[in-house]
Amino acid sequence: MSPIDRTFADRYQVTSIKGRIYTRSMLLSAVMRDPMRKLLGLTRADVADVIDDDAWMRFHKGEIPARVAADAIFEAHTRKLTRS
Repeated sequence: MSPIDRTFADRYQVTSIKGRIYTRSMLLSAVMRDPMRKLLGLTRADVADVIDDDAWMRFHKGEIPARVAADAIFEAHTRKLTRS
């Protein structure tokens, strides 16, 4: 596990129902598998910007990965629309 992933896991504690703590890369992979992300045309960089945003992730501390992934997709889409 990289230092960035370890820090992410310790800080936000995104944990599955089975008790597995998700790292940044695991959460990013989960988001990239979501069909809604592809439908909205979001890139990995779009989603990574949201996941790397400390202010946004603090709000989702301790939530399950599916909820964080879904919210990250909608946040990334909102940010992409406001940049255009």
